[in-house]
Amino acid sequence: MKYLLFCLGAAFMQLAYLRQPDRGNLRLRTASVLHSPVLFLNPGFQRVVQMLALGSWAAEIVLGFVLIGRWAGLLIWIPAFLVANVLVLGRANPGPPFFIGLALTILAGVSLAV
Repeated sequence: MKYLLFCLGAAFMQLAYLRQPDRGNLRLRTASVLHSPVLFLNPGFQRVVQMLALGSWAAEIVLGFVLIGRWAGLLIWIPAFLVANVLVLGRANPGPPFFIGLALTILAGVSLAV
């Protein structure tokens, strides 16, 4: 159960990365620019979100392989990503999924370590 919460938190961070505004296309007509906080328009913070999302994805795969087994551990993160995608469906703001995912990932990671 703790591992699935970790996967859900990581999926939220990955969705926040996918919902970031495009740095090369910052037009006011795009919904992601209008709905994004100013923090997510900063290229440095966008890089931080990208690294956290990729790192959490790698941690999901490694932890799944170690805790659960071979194929099940490699593929169990997919349902968590689908659930997170349904929960934030249609929202262009990357802020809430990022901060929810960060909190869930930290809490589940700490509980996995204990």
